[in-house]
Amino acid sequence: MFSSLSDYLDQLLEAICVVDENGKFLYLSSGFKRILGYEIQELLGRSMLEFVHPDDRERTLKAAREIMADGAKVDFENRYLRKDGQIVDIQWCAQWNATDKVRIAVARDITKHKEQLSLLQNLAFYDQLTQLPNRALCSDRLRQALARARREQTQLALLFVDLDKLKYVNDTAGHQAGDRLLLRTAHCLSGCVRDSDTVSRFGGDEFVVILDEIEDEDKALMIANKILSHLRTPPASSLPTAADDSSVIQASIGVATYPKHAQDEHSLLAAADRAMYLAKRLGGDRVQLAPDAKLGILDNL
Repeated sequence: MFSSLSDYLDQLLEAICVVDENGKFLYLSSGFKRILGYEIQELLGRSMLEFVHPDDRERTLKAAREIMADGAKVDFENRYLRKDGQIVDIQWCAQWNATDKVRIAVARDITKHKEQLSLLQNLAFYDQLTQLPNRALCSDRLRQALARARREQTQLALLFVDLDKLKYVNDTAGHQAGDRLLLRTAHCLSGCVRDSDTVSRFGGDEFVVILDEIEDEDKALMIANKILSHLRTPPASSLPTAADDSSVIQASIGVATYPKHAQDEHSLLAAADRAMYLAKRLGGDRVQLAPDAKLGILDNL
């Protein structure tokens, strides 16, 4: 049997601490040595706030005030700095003892859990080659952008970008050359728009760009032509050869705007997609604006 309650607490996976009303450590189980890398004696008497990540200190103080006012708080998360400088994510359950004026808290290291969750989210919502948002995340951002445009009565534009030569590059120069072309395209698209816009790899050789709060369709066309110009320009260190023609990128870009060309996510994507296919049929390597939906032309393309 354990000789004392403290010995028992030291065997738990969770770490337990007691702090006074000023947030200074009065007691810590040995679990904190494992989580923070400090000897327990190095922590006793010091303010827990010293070890909280600077960006989390204000909300940690707020949580402490809430615990002292309401009596308890469950599943609060913040970040601490280990002795070796690494960041650790901690989940807390805390109780305020008004009689002794102390907070009793149970801490669990959830760093690996958060890392695994982040990895799963990356796999679910980002293209693994380019690290751009994938189709699912792009669709979600488009829904949000449309909702914002309706609410604020602004315009947005959608660019549907299709590479004209990816299959040829893959067939003649290999898939590594094709991957380089895709990465250059992703870099080029991202460099031609604002941080507030969204560049996504929709799949295969297709990219979709959401231009949020665009002034008008002329501005959207200007950005689309800027993208086309940058794609056509090979890097200074890269010259096309018969073995690897991936240094020259050609694309067909369809442009559609809200509210002129469509009112919802699927219709806007369809309008930009059809405009892109029209650009391809006209020879590719060009920008094509979607016809006004009111003219009823799109259905005939």
